[in-house]
Amino acid sequence: MNNASNAILVITAHNESGNIDSLIRQIGNLVNFIVVVDDGSRDGTAEIATSALKRDSHNFVVLTHLKNTGQGGARSTGALFAVNGLLSDENVFTHSQGGKPWEPAEDAVLIFTDGDGQLDPCEIPAFLKKLSNSSADFVKGDRFSTPDLLRVMPKTRLIGNVLLSAITKLSSGYWDLTDSQCGYFAMKLDLAARLNWKKLRTGYGQINDIVIRLNELDARVSSVPIKAIYGIGEVSGIRVHKVALPIFMTCLRGFYRRILIKNIIWKTHPLAGFYIIGHVLVFVSTVLSTRILFGMSNGIAAPPLTSILVMALATLGLLSIFQAIFLDLVENRRLYVP
Repeated sequence: MNNASNAILVITAHNESGNIDSLIRQIGNLVNFIVVVDDGSRDGTAEIATSALKRDSHNFVVLTHLKNTGQGGARSTGALFAVNGLLSDENVFTHSQGGKPWEPAEDAVLIFTDGDGQLDPCEIPAFLKKLSNSSADFVKGDRFSTPDLLRVMPKTRLIGNVLLSAITKLSSGYWDLTDSQCGYFAMKLDLAARLNWKKLRTGYGQINDIVIRLNELDARVSSVPIKAIYGIGEVSGIRVHKVALPIFMTCLRGFYRRILIKNIIWKTHPLAGFYIIGHVLVFVSTVLSTRILFGMSNGIAAPPLTSILVMALATLGLLSIFQAIFLDLVENRRLYVP
């Protein structure tokens, strides 16, 4: 696994005609097979990718979406093709292919990246080495380890990534996994085959959904430091105010699903009880405090005993939630490979 003989690179691209050729030129012999998924581009991305792949004599297939589905949808198409060698639905067709046809191998590794050139293909050996030399099933790129990250990454993205990383840690249980929004990651083929790619989020933020579902599969995860590259001609279509709420809701649903499946249905763990008790107490204290504030706005004095009860319930609720978080951290620490 330490070489490129079983590595499949999945590149998602949407209107990346200005970057895709340069990206492919850097790949060289780092992987055995390349899957490019053109997500409904209108600028000739698929044609340019095909020419570049043929020029460099790669084994490849270029898949095209008739309609744009989002970054996550394109990634799912590439993953399903790599796992099964088949197209996922009627929105996908084969634009071109060359070299040896794709044949899934049991020890194959899938590497996912984007076609905008922000993620350096020269980092691929680090992912392969980590999967080969450790017990990790999934390895994620970590741009936070870049020494000059504060200077390189736009401040809005940095703040958004830090906040979303914190939310993803809580939702997934992988407290040591950072840089949640980085789309550069690798996983073993057998793990990819266990993921239900058609149920994953299709837009930006699919990676958050993937990480949460990996915990449900008891997958062992790790990370490798990668460079943060900006200012190379890419044009980001991401608007923080538009994607933050959908990603938050994905994480919220994933959190409750993970606790229900892993800590109530599959096995009974005290952390689930602490989470439930904490949520109930905080909810009751919030309702009571709302009633008190509503009464005060109408000139009714706050009842002393009720006010004390509200503070006690809120305190106990928060302590219960913090205890659950501690137990969650201890329980899932075993799934992270340093």
